This record gives sequence, structure tokens and C-alpha cells, in this order.
Amino acid sequence: MRLNGKRIVAITALLGTTAFLAYGRIGYYSTRYLPRMQEAIHFQQAKHMILDVVSVLAMRNYVPHMAGRLTIRQIERDYGPIDQYE
Repeated sequence: MRLNGKRIVAITALLGTTAFLAYGRIGYYSTRYLPRMQEAIHFQQAKHMILDVVSVLAMRNYVPHMAGRLTIRQIERDYGPIDQYE
């Protein structure tokens, strides 16, 4: 079977669309970000109330958003997988 250019493009488009639909997690945004929208709004309000020269203690997922501060300490520590301790 000889593949010409148009057939290769069609097969590539079909496989790319299939991969996108299969691995793209349609609805990922709504299930991941929308439930935390209220938390994000409250975090931004709190972040604007805290002066930039003040040190903060924060959870790991908030630390990058506090960049530019003199000191940032994380509450969590990476001790390894939880099943290691059970």
C-alpha cells in the first residue's frame, strides 16, 4: 500500500484528533479550576492585604505566588510517599 501526501495528512489529522479527545481531558478546566475559584479570589484578596516586605508562612501551592518577599516558609515538607509510613 502506497501512501500519498493527502492520505498521510488525513491519517495524521485523524490520529491527532483522536489523541486530543482521548488524552486532552475534555472538561478538565471545569473540574479542576472552577471549584477552586472562590479560594483563588480569597487568596488574591489576602495577598493584596499583606505588605511585600512582610515574611509569610504558606502552603506549598501558594509559595510561588508570594515571590519577592524577604522570607517564605512552607508549612508542608516533602517527606516521601504516604504509604511509606503506613
